[in-house]
Amino acid sequence: MIVALGSTREPKIRAVRRALDLIKVSVPAFGEGTYQLVSRATPSGTSPTPQSTAELMAGARHRAESLLQMLRSEGEAPVLAIGLEGGIGSENGLDGSPRLFFLESWAYVTNGRSSAFGSSGCLPLPEHVVDAVVNRGEDLGPVANRLYEQEDVAGHQGTFGILTKELVTREEAFVRSLLHALAPFYNETKYRVKDISDAG
Repeated sequence: MIVALGSTREPKIRAVRRALDLIKVSVPAFGEGTYQLVSRATPSGTSPTPQSTAELMAGARHRAESLLQMLRSEGEAPVLAIGLEGGIGSENGLDGSPRLFFLESWAYVTNGRSSAFGSSGCLPLPEHVVDAVVNRGEDLGPVANRLYEQEDVAGHQGTFGILTKELVTREEAFVRSLLHALAPFYNETKYRVKDISDAG
């Protein structure tokens, strides 16, 4: 089966391969055989560093749906199209405390008929990162490179990796997002179970 990813970034490609391999081990019938991964750079339609959960979800969906249309126009028929988006989500603080900002990774998967979102969960962001990205409008990748004195953070461990001492890397966060987004596809029967109280 052809699986298409709307990105050519290595951490995202590796995350898709790892997620699919994990699923195949647990659900051998998923996809009925081997898969071919096609990756293309597609626009997110959002700002360089999305700054809300809604924007992250929109970016992941736009990448997947744009890629699906592109490949179909070229005569390709991917079984699944995947969009991955990382950035910042925020929530109002509890009991009047200041607004909270988190690093999040989101995945969107579609086969052209059904679709699903999944996220990695959230990691609290330090105030100096929030100040640079949210308050001053800088892109997260260059900010992480500068603040943590590294090169191409986004292409390697990601800000996830820096902030967790690599217990959770950018790639790991995307693997988790994908396992969640793909659940309705590899565990379809559980998503169709009806509550017995609905009968009769």
